[in-house]
Amino acid sequence: MDAISRLKLLSSQMSFEAEEERRPERSHVLTEQSKGELPKPACFTPKEQDQAFVHPAQLPNGKNILLLKTLLSSACERDCVYCPFRAGRDFRRATFQPEAFANLFSKLNQSGAAEGMFLSSGLAGGGARTQDKLLDTADILRNKLGFRGYLHLKIMPG
Repeated sequence: MDAISRLKLLSSQMSFEAEEERRPERSHVLTEQSKGELPKPACFTPKEQDQAFVHPAQLPNGKNILLLKTLLSSACERDCVYCPFRAGRDFRRATFQPEAFANLFSKLNQSGAAEGMFLSSGLAGGGARTQDKLLDTADILRNKLGFRGYLHLKIMPG
């Protein structure tokens, strides 16, 4: 599976993450045709579940940014009944390695498609190992690729 297809799959699965408020009319679909253009607005319909979404978000200072909301991996070793990513749920899973994901996000950022990122993950190899992969991704973005924008990393259990 190529990187864009993997990103679309993982981002579409973020619709399972709880949100305080969902505003479909303010969401954007990232398409392969967007090449440097801002993504076009779209709703969260079943037909769009295979798309990578960039969400408008507001920073504490009031500035609006386009935020890529995705997973590093949808693989999970736990079978928590409440969790949509649980091991016992039958759906297609995908995983990025930190370096590959950081490079892909950097390209999206440089093209103007995403200004910041919300990154979560399923648990694979334990909470500490998964958290290390999230931190490795952030480290590569900050220290190797020079990204100084907004990063939000979920804290993994364990």
